[in-house]
Amino acid sequence: MSSNPRSNATPLWKQAFDAVEKAAAPVMADATSSDAFAEFVKTSTRISRDMAKQGEELSRRVLHALNLPAAGDVAYLKQQIGSLEAEVRSLRRALAEFEPKPAATTTSRSKSASKTTPKKASS
Repeated sequence: MSSNPRSNATPLWKQAFDAVEKAAAPVMADATSSDAFAEFVKTSTRISRDMAKQGEELSRRVLHALNLPAAGDVAYLKQQIGSLEAEVRSLRRALAEFEPKPAATTTSRSKSASKTTPKKASS
């Protein structure tokens, strides 16, 4: 059985990637560890957060103008429902303490004694 010499060779795409990475790695490491890069990331993060906040505020206003609930409204309602469900569970537990316990099963004699046969109507 002959082995293919190309089977152990590194693929061409991997060779190209490794060559680019080897050339770019030192430049990228220097750039990302600079104060200017840190300031850029900080500023872009702040801008992104502010834009998201403005977008959420705008969508909330539009939804309220259309008389539709916004995400904050739904979250508030979900919290209220959870609170009410907890209260209902608590009330059920309290009620269960005051409910009479079911009586022991009745005997077959008392069951048959309680059964009555309907009387025929006289004409």
